[in-house]
Amino acid sequence: MILLSIDPGTRCAGYGVMIREGKRTRLVDWGCWSMSGRKSLIQRVTDFHRFFKDKIEEHNITSLAIETPYLGKSVATYGKLSYLRGILYLLSGQYDLDLYEYSPRVVKQAVTGKGGASKEEVAALVVQFFKGIDKDGPLKDDTTDALAVGLCALWGGQPSTICRQLSL
Repeated sequence: MILLSIDPGTRCAGYGVMIREGKRTRLVDWGCWSMSGRKSLIQRVTDFHRFFKDKIEEHNITSLAIETPYLGKSVATYGKLSYLRGILYLLSGQYDLDLYEYSPRVVKQAVTGKGGASKEEVAALVVQFFKGIDKDGPLKDDTTDALAVGLCALWGGQPSTICRQLSL
């Protein structure tokens, strides 16, 4: 399985590309792709599509994993995230990819063993699991969130024995 996990955002989209080989997971690409706030929403959605289409083709992706957004304080933000999720559904269909989608609570449960874990707890375990990914400095929350979603997908949405061993 070659998985592309994404934390969609209209300004910054976290992502990670993981390869599952037997019981081993390799992280081959990760980051936070930034979009200019000066561009129109149409331009950002188009750029988002192009960026992730290129990632799918570059890494021969077989599966996508995303986190379901929750309706927070801003209905407008939720609506804009829906456009990006629609793009990911479209790419999944165009490239015949398996699509995994998890709630934030399920992701936190899978990675930390606690559904109510903080972003800091999730990030610490992701960095610990993928040793050395923070060698150039702290990772953005969008990146660690995307990597956590990917681990959740690889573990079938269930806490793994690895997450219990890494627990802080």
